[in-house]
Amino acid sequence: MIDDLRDVMPSKNLIIHEYRTHGTCSGLEPAQYFGLARDLYQRVSIPPRFSGVERGLDLTEAEIEAEFLKSNAWLKPNMIVVSCRRQNLLDVRICFGRDLFPKPCGSNEERRVCRAGRINVPAARQH
Repeated sequence: MIDDLRDVMPSKNLIIHEYRTHGTCSGLEPAQYFGLARDLYQRVSIPPRFSGVERGLDLTEAEIEAEFLKSNAWLKPNMIVVSCRRQNLLDVRICFGRDLFPKPCGSNEERRVCRAGRINVPAARQH
């Protein structure tokens, strides 16, 4: 199951963490939980600017957010959070409710907003 999720989550440790932290509280078995995670992942279009990048990009948080908003017409600015560790992109979070519909991100997610002026977006992972 872990190998099947590598296109959605980049590391084995993250996959295990996500289920232990969130999946066990959901009451779902791992296959169900990660099936929903894949469904949600597939709803989000990765902007073309990011999918074919062989070398990293140097962008602002606003530029990253704008690319996702342009590629996902249903997405609103308050539904996305760009987080980083120092100047390196950590993740782009799209918030969904328990009903699996997009929703505004709460204060818990908004605390993760990247404060770096410029963010290093790594090269696209090859599958």
